[in-house]
Amino acid sequence: MNEVEIDVHEIAGISFSERSKYYSIKPKGAGTVYVESLASYTERLALNHNVKFDNLCEDIMKEFERDRSIVKSHYKSKVTLNGNSYTVECFVRSLAPKVGNIDLRPLTLLHLKDIIPTRAVLKKEEYWC
Repeated sequence: MNEVEIDVHEIAGISFSERSKYYSIKPKGAGTVYVESLASYTERLALNHNVKFDNLCEDIMKEFERDRSIVKSHYKSKVTLNGNSYTVECFVRSLAPKVGNIDLRPLTLLHLKDIIPTRAVLKKEEYWC
């Protein structure tokens, strides 16, 4: 018997967005000044996937494991993940396509990189206002 392949998407004119590796969760407060931080977003993503924060961060940054300029402690720390370092930039670049190309830069201080110095901006521990 002859097998015939039919592309249902082509016939029906249906288009689907590219699959994402992780759930496509919208950042809380997106588009406002009250947008959640990248650390908060990543923590929610880890909770939704039922994995530890550190394990999710390692998976996100796999493609940069040979880049010696990336400091592992920077992306494993919830505090420094909100900064404007090169490591944070790589983290955002790696995570965005994995969650459906959501713009994650507003969740960090990357947009203030030319104004705020990369070093000594964030405290070493978590603080509550």
